[in-house]
Amino acid sequence: MKNETYTGLTIGLSVFSAVYFLSLTSNSMFMLLSPIFILIIYFSSKRAAVSLCLLLLVTTVFFQWAIMRITFDLHNDYYTTKNVIFSKGMLFYLFVLMFFTLFIKNIKENIPALLIFSVLVFFSLVRSPNLGAGMLYVLNTWLPLLVLLIWCSISPDTKKQFVLEYVENARYTLNITILLYVLFWLLNFEQLISWELSPFINYHRTGDVDDFFIGNTTKLAGSTFYRNASIIMDPIVAGYFLSQFSFLMLVLKKYLLSIFLFILMILTLSKGAFLLFFFSALFYFSYKRLSYKTNVIMIIFAIILLIFVALNSAGKNSSYIHVLGLVAPFASSIDVNYFIGHNISTGGGLTGSGSLGLAGGMESLVGTLQYQMGLVGVLLYFIIFYKILRSKFSSKDEISRIEYCTLAGSFINSFLQENAFNLPFTVIKIFAFLYLISVLNIRSTKSLMESKHAVT
Repeated sequence: MKNETYTGLTIGLSVFSAVYFLSLTSNSMFMLLSPIFILIIYFSSKRAAVSLCLLLLVTTVFFQWAIMRITFDLHNDYYTTKNVIFSKGMLFYLFVLMFFTLFIKNIKENIPALLIFSVLVFFSLVRSPNLGAGMLYVLNTWLPLLVLLIWCSISPDTKKQFVLEYVENARYTLNITILLYVLFWLLNFEQLISWELSPFINYHRTGDVDDFFIGNTTKLAGSTFYRNASIIMDPIVAGYFLSQFSFLMLVLKKYLLSIFLFILMILTLSKGAFLLFFFSALFYFSYKRLSYKTNVIMIIFAIILLIFVALNSAGKNSSYIHVLGLVAPFASSIDVNYFIGHNISTGGGLTGSGSLGLAGGMESLVGTLQYQMGLVGVLLYFIIFYKILRSKFSSKDEISRIEYCTLAGSFINSFLQENAFNLPFTVIKIFAFLYLISVLNIRSTKSLMESKHAVT
């Protein structure tokens, strides 16, 4: 089994290098061939295929903007870089397909609520006048959210089995990612300490693709600061990645690494990432010390406090517009659409419906949900999370405990963060859970071996 794991990892690294090299040095669509190659491998070695797919997916999500930057420099054509985005989506849904094919029979909890939510998404999509924009939202937001919720409805034992049999390279992938992140962060250390712009910050957000040194800024306490996201380039994705794994290292008692990742997270100046870490840690230490009802009250109080603080930030930072994106759809005139929503192709920030702006829920996932799928969708969203969080809270397993803390923190963030559960952040969460399970499996095996050794 070990030999097959290492063979899969070797194949993955080789194919990754070859596919990306071809993609970056030609105008063809070689990158899109990687899912087909994985499917071919799947029929001969499921372990190698799943391992390879996860490796390519995580790497593409983390380094998407850096790869797109290089691609643009080589071809001077922004549309060539779209191959990276298409590949990311195809790899994600291929990974989901392989996982569900292997373990679909183990999904038993929350099926009715998840099915109803799926039907509501489909109904809103059918009503959309712009099917392309609607599909964009489904594939990037609502379907990844459903995938995460289904993942959290699977028993911990099934997930342990999945990691043990198919995914042993999660630890190596994380180590490589952190190493690359730190390397490029150090290469930019001189600019960092003088608050200069990072050469590896998301050019796409600035609109200037010709200058590698154009960076991302944010406003805090009335002042403008630059955000350092190293080779990931997108400070929001970088912030959430560092937040998730800083919390995970804290849980695993790797305190120095947790502090180091936390410091790197602070330098991305991502408010959402900081809040995710704070709430995840808060619920981790309050877990089982307080009743579930008390935890629910804490979640409600945190949401109210967050909104109140954001409301008082007008003119000081960007938090205020997130509140407007949350409130505006609920403050609209009450008609049929107020209850069943307008449709998925309108509202939110992803569809490009700029004329609606904050009135369509932009900057808030809950606000976007209210505009797109109405009060019915919002109430169903609350019910699903209540049921899953309660199920996680009642479990004694460490995996469920971590999932509870992460989901609770992300749920709070979704009121003022539109991308709380979009595809990249869902990949980060699932990858973090896989890493956690991988480490726990190793610790369990070592503990068992030590016990046997002590007996003998």
